[in-house]
Amino acid sequence: MPPRKKAKKLPDWQEIVREAHEIRDRSIAEVDDAVQFQTPLPSNVLSAPDIFLSKTELDITSESPKALIRLVKSRELSAQETVKAFLLRAVVAQKTVTVVLAPFVCAFSLTAS
Repeated sequence: MPPRKKAKKLPDWQEIVREAHEIRDRSIAEVDDAVQFQTPLPSNVLSAPDIFLSKTELDITSESPKALIRLVKSRELSAQETVKAFLLRAVVAQKTVTVVLAPFVCAFSLTAS
């Protein structure tokens, strides 16, 4: 009977999560500069995606998961353009929250001191 090969050691979950976070952070950094905010923002920031995303990016990020799977599977959309649209939308959301909350965070930190 031939000797058994040693099982390959799988990375622990923390290593996998660390790598996933690094990839996410690099991806967001690549698209972050594509979204430039002009201040002041409109009083209703719910429309921020409409202002900063293209019609195609809005359409992609508004699709249901089932529809996205169908579109990518049929090659009407590429996985790359789908991920990029969602990354851009995430950057818009993050920047909107940062701009909107900054005065409150500043006021809170002054009163907490």
